Amino acid sequence: MTPTVYSIVVPLYETARFLPALLGSLERQRGRGDEFALECLFVDDSSPDDAGRIASEWLTRTGIAGRVIEQPNRGVSAARNNGLDLATGEWIAFVDSDDFLSDGYVLGVHRFLRSVAEASNGVSLVSCNVARYHEIDDRYDHAHPLRDKFNRGDRLYPLEQHPEFIQSQAASAFFPLAKLRASGVRFLEGLHAAEDALFVSSYLLTETQPVIACVASSDYYYRQRASGDSAVNRFARNPDYYFARFTRGYLPLFAKARATHGSVPHWLGQYFLYDMRWFFPREMDATNKATHLSAAQKAEVLSSVAAVLKQLDPTWVRDYSITGMGLELRDLMLSLMDAPLLSEGLVEVHGIDEHRDLVQLRYRFVGELPVESVTVGGRPAVVVAAKTRRLDYLGQTRMRQRILWIVADDDLVVLLDGRQQKIVLAPPSVPAFSASRARLGFDSYVDPIGPIPPSKALRPLPRRMVGRVRREAAALAPALFRNARVRALGEELRESRAAKIVRIHAQRPRTRARYGGAWLFIDHVNVAGDNAEALYRHVRVEAPDVNAVFVIDRRSSDWQRLRRSGAHVLAYGSLEHRAALMNAEFVISSQLGAESAAPLSREIYWDGRIPWRFVYLPRDLIRDDHSIWLNGQPITLMATAADDELRALTDDDTPSSLTALEVTNTGFARHDEIVRERAAAEGRRRRLVLFAPSDDDPLWLELFNDTRLLGLADRFEVDLAFLDPGRGDFRSRRLPERVHLAAHADGRAALLVSTAVLVTNSSPISLDAAIAGAAVVRYQPADGDASALLDEREIGAVAADVDELLEALIAQLDPARPIEHTGEHRHLLPPAMRDPDGHAAERVLHAIRALR
Repeated sequence: MTPTVYSIVVPLYETARFLPALLGSLERQRGRGDEFALECLFVDDSSPDDAGRIASEWLTRTGIAGRVIEQPNRGVSAARNNGLDLATGEWIAFVDSDDFLSDGYVLGVHRFLRSVAEASNGVSLVSCNVARYHEIDDRYDHAHPLRDKFNRGDRLYPLEQHPEFIQSQAASAFFPLAKLRASGVRFLEGLHAAEDALFVSSYLLTETQPVIACVASSDYYYRQRASGDSAVNRFARNPDYYFARFTRGYLPLFAKARATHGSVPHWLGQYFLYDMRWFFPREMDATNKATHLSAAQKAEVLSSVAAVLKQLDPTWVRDYSITGMGLELRDLMLSLMDAPLLSEGLVEVHGIDEHRDLVQLRYRFVGELPVESVTVGGRPAVVVAAKTRRLDYLGQTRMRQRILWIVADDDLVVLLDGRQQKIVLAPPSVPAFSASRARLGFDSYVDPIGPIPPSKALRPLPRRMVGRVRREAAALAPALFRNARVRALGEELRESRAAKIVRIHAQRPRTRARYGGAWLFIDHVNVAGDNAEALYRHVRVEAPDVNAVFVIDRRSSDWQRLRRSGAHVLAYGSLEHRAALMNAEFVISSQLGAESAAPLSREIYWDGRIPWRFVYLPRDLIRDDHSIWLNGQPITLMATAADDELRALTDDDTPSSLTALEVTNTGFARHDEIVRERAAAEGRRRRLVLFAPSDDDPLWLELFNDTRLLGLADRFEVDLAFLDPGRGDFRSRRLPERVHLAAHADGRAALLVSTAVLVTNSSPISLDAAIAGAAVVRYQPADGDASALLDEREIGAVAADVDELLEALIAQLDPARPIEHTGEHRHLLPPAMRDPDGHAAERVLHAIRALR
């Protein structure tokens, strides 16, 4: 019997370092006797490395049929098309060269197709299970979003009956070569976004009744590179991601669907919804949103998305269940379709403040603000704060959200335009209907997080015992297990036991007495000396009734300094710290992130209720729109230092979800000491040039090797000092004798008021220096850390290299300029900033007490 030939097409470009893993997996594809044979076609897309040579030598060594095809650099789609033209097998796959295959990959596909031989001619493509390999920590998982279609093992699924079971990747599929060529479908050359999904769906559209064969036993290992430089990760600056995927891809494809089928098939609509499930959340993420696009370009993108969406049935958006999809994203797509919002008729409870009997209500709407009627116990509700927030997507406002803080101590009723609304806890569950799940015996209405695991009670006792032993072993020695699921179970067991220890310790009378109602202060985990420490010191003196505790990593250089000063210090991440969090009243921090705002998993707390509230003391003025970042944080109170900042956060028609209840203009607590030191130093001559980087970039140390800098210090009779940022190991590096190494926190206010000129790339210390009355030069070398670059509206002159820096220093140190204390500093500050008066900590303390 002639063996079935499977053609494997592999484009090659800058992946020589990954190729051995793929070649090894191809070499291990074996069947019994002559069941099947491989044809491996490697298309060298003018790769600058030796990937082509490696593939050629492998073919010679193994004797596997195939060849290396060389082509001018035209991209992965052209390489795949080249392989498609030259393949000779019955089935063809387009495998990426940085991925690899399970040992039984081809065998699993071959045997399943043989088992359904009578129906195999009707198979449109074979879909293989995708496992992800995380290169950064050598870990595997089976958490691919499209894994549900493999829950029932190897099966055939007609797409008309199972529209959710789409195949988005070309790499993890096999296509019948004769059908594929007859369809005339090819990869869109020059397109660098959604090209796989468009290729697969275009081909399936040529099938009268497309059928997908799902082979759960064949694993395709998709590599998530540690370097993050794969094509999937390079979307941000890729114009095709925002434009061509629609103009060259979905819009022509949907036009073809209407021409050949009369309408867009349900399964084809699922392809687009699945794509948008990843597209819009990136735009809702602060680090990924398309800030590089102009307003006109953003409008063009949103118009293209709307043009595609309007060809879909709105019920497909409501019932989408391939992956989880939040209610806001569904509402956004429905608004682009000019369809009613899914959340229409719903008011969500987003926050409850039991201490003040307050409830936060939110609802979304399109058009004019509805007429509101909110009653509590039949009486008009007391509205403590309210705002209308605009919801922007790609620079356009498609919807708005109403936010109300009300006093709610009785039955709550909300009427909008006279219609009573259903009040639900946020985020409300989305009742996604899945016909495929119903046909497979699952509950058809699901919260589509993942497959339903089999009940443990139904497993045989020996199997349960073996599983328990493996979990115990994985908890003790996870490195011994390659299986990602076993390692995950071991990690869960370790975390569960650690949580029990925390709960036991937190419940002890001594622990409750020590940390009950505590205020936990934290700046950065590794560095103190910011607003939290300044407020902590004020509270210790002015509010002795408060149980104030400062939290910092024991390895920090500030740990011993704080202990010597008599502070009650707690080691971050210690058992004692975690037990304190179980009993605390407030966490007060100058950093906003998981380390401060969510240091413990909610599951560890009793009944999942976090007892403390979060107070955010920002390190700097917020000059740009940070609403995406701020809106997802559990902020009970936020202290600002500028009126325009307060308005940008709390006014109507801003993107921020914070209201006047959560944000107050108090000033920054750390500035109080600077104000006092400045007053004490009035009339004293400034003799210091202070260098204060935000990081340990060696470019800063190179400055001190420039003899011109030392000559400048002699010329103007000033001293040079270097302020350790507290995150690097500058203390171990040699500085010239003329340069003094200053501590990060000790006496920093006194240091700043002695400074004539501050040289920095840090915005917070620029502000501190301006309050101290010092001149500021922002040193931002072009080859430095781009993430440290400051906005053009920041304080001070800018120097891009050493020459410009020296010129700026000379200008600031000119004898004609007064560099003694004059008491004048207002002109150095941003216009809308509150004038520091030495009472900021007092105002912050008052605002926190008002929360109790």
